[in-house]
Amino acid sequence: MGVHGSDHGRFRKALSAGHLTTALIMAADLPHIGLADALEICRLMADAGDPRFPRAASRWLERFSRETGAGLTEIQLAAAALGQLWESPDSELARHTLAELIRA
Repeated sequence: MGVHGSDHGRFRKALSAGHLTTALIMAADLPHIGLADALEICRLMADAGDPRFPRAASRWLERFSRETGAGLTEIQLAAAALGQLWESPDSELARHTLAELIRA
């Protein structure tokens, strides 16, 4: 496994453990963060009430649109789910909706 592979593994461990600060520091050193991992960073920010969440969510939504070719309905659903996640970080519906949208 290359250097970036082991860095990515440590990044994923930080995400799984819910360590937002560590995940953000490690993400800065990675050449690419996948859409699902970027969403997990947004989830951690929402959980922490991090004031950077709205901007991170906007960037994620832009990536979602560009990388998946999502249509207007999917973009609206994703935006609503991100908004719900910010208002209620424990929202299973928001988490499920976002997970399903990136799988589609």
